[in-house]
Order: sequence, then C-alpha cells, then structure tokens
Amino acid sequence: MKFLSSFLLVCALCGTASAYFVEHHIDYQKDINILRNLDISSNYIKDLNFVKTKISESKTYKKHLLKAINEQYDNIILQNILKEQNVPTEILYLAVIESGLKNHSKSRMGAAGIWQLMPRTAKAMGLRLDKKVDERLDPVKSTKAAAKYLSELKEQFGKWYLALIAYNCGDGALRKAIARAGSDDIKDLLDPNKKFVGLETRNFLRKIIITAQIANDLNQIMGSDPRLFNNPNDINIAKINVKDAFKNSAIQKIKSAKK
Repeated sequence: MKFLSSFLLVCALCGTASAYFVEHHIDYQKDINILRNLDISSNYIKDLNFVKTKISESKTYKKHLLKAINEQYDNIILQNILKEQNVPTEILYLAVIESGLKNHSKSRMGAAGIWQLMPRTAKAMGLRLDKKVDERLDPVKSTKAAAKYLSELKEQFGKWYLALIAYNCGDGALRKAIARAGSDDIKDLLDPNKKFVGLETRNFLRKIIITAQIANDLNQIMGSDPRLFNNPNDINIAKINVKDAFKNSAIQKIKSAKK
C-alpha cells in the first residue's frame, strides 16, 4: 500500500513537471548545458526535488532576477570577468542570489559586497580591508577575488557545484557532509530526508541553477506576464517601458558572455 502511494505521488509529480515544461517552453538543451558547466549530471534535470522547487519557486526567482538586473544591470558585465578567470559564467547568479548584484550590500554576519565575502576570506584572496578601504565593495576587484576563491574550492573538491556548496556552508562542513553521505553526488548531498547539508545550502544551489536557467531566456520572461515586473515598491516596470538600454545592453551582455 505504501509502495502504491509513493508510486502515485511520483507519477503525479512527473505529470505536473511535464505540464510545466510544456507551458513554459523549456529549452532542455540550454538547461542541460548549464548543468554540465557546473559539473552536474544532465540527469539532474529530472530530479524530483529539483523539479518540485522549480515548479513552486520559479516566479519568485524571476522577480528577484529581473529586479536585480533592472537596478544593477551594469554589473552584468562581471560575467566577462568570470569568463576571463576561467570560471563558469553561470556563477554570476550566485551574486544575484547573495546580494541582488548590489555593490554595497552588507549582512549582519559581516559579509559585504556583490559576492558577500567575509573579511577573512576577502583578505585571503588579496583584497584590502581597513578603516579607509573595503575592496569587497569594488565590483571588479571583488569579482576577481570571488572567482579566485571559487577556483580554489573547485580545485579542492573537483567539481564546480561542490565549490558552490562550500562557498555557502564552508569547506569543512562540505567535507563532513561528503564523509557522512559516502558520496559527493549532488542528489545524495541535497537529499532532503538525509540532510547531509542544511536547508539553506540545499536551497542555495538550486536557486543558482534555476536562476541561471531563467536568465537564458529573459526576452520570453519579459513578454510572458507583466506582473513579473512588479518590484517591492509596487512600480510596474512593464508600464514604464523597460529601457532599451536594459533590453538591448543587459541582455546582449549576458548572451555575448555565454558565447
């Protein structure tokens, strides 16, 4: 009986997922390329926990992405720096999630800048932090520092998605999680039942992947539903005609960085 219930639940979720992909015109190949760029198996696109998150949270992630780009679209060129540093350009969406691409963003825990670098990490990556200067607030220098840090984590753990996990929860916590799981496979580490890493970290990685996938088709997002343009101040961006500079400059910067 329990097996039958589980089977029916899986079937229902798969059916919902299929309907979602059809409705939203998902380009599987682009989505799979994002996974591969982060060293994630293409099979992860069918992972039920991932699909469930994508179905339930996509609208929220779209709003956050559009708000970040509309307010900070000049910072999208930071993707070019990531590319120069041999870091996957999809990692820009880590910064979208962490800070909304805001240069002067600060957290209660002491993290600062677009990449929300902690003081110790920033200094270790060569940034200047003193009473006069905090280079974490410099978008170019902090991006190079974040790229260096992520590259070191990737060298340590061997895969980009593991570097992203470690960026969020720390390399020590990730080593313990891998030891407990007996695996570094993304499905094992993000298993919501076994909880090898915390909920925040599980959500963090999924947010990056889904936001990167959403960003692949910003033109479609802009035309699909004007309500997606509502920001927290209730300003309907659709009504004020999103600037051509935003459409043509920001979007083209994303596309050219991916070539």
